[in-house]
Amino acid sequence: MALDLRNKVICVDTGGVPALTLHKVYDGMLWDNYIRIIDDYNESRAYKSKRFQLLTEFRADKLKELI
Repeated sequence: MALDLRNKVICVDTGGVPALTLHKVYDGMLWDNYIRIIDDYNESRAYKSKRFQLLTEFRADKLKELI
């Protein structure tokens, strides 16, 4: 079942995929274990969600590292 939830996500693992940029922010649509984004080649594609983290979570993790 697809969830139409658009979120800001950040790439945390390119896995050697040339169409993704590490630490780049994308608008993502979440589906189960996948995230659909417009990648660096301007293509709408679904990637495994493990390659991304919600931007809000990423920022919170970075702030915790500073404390």
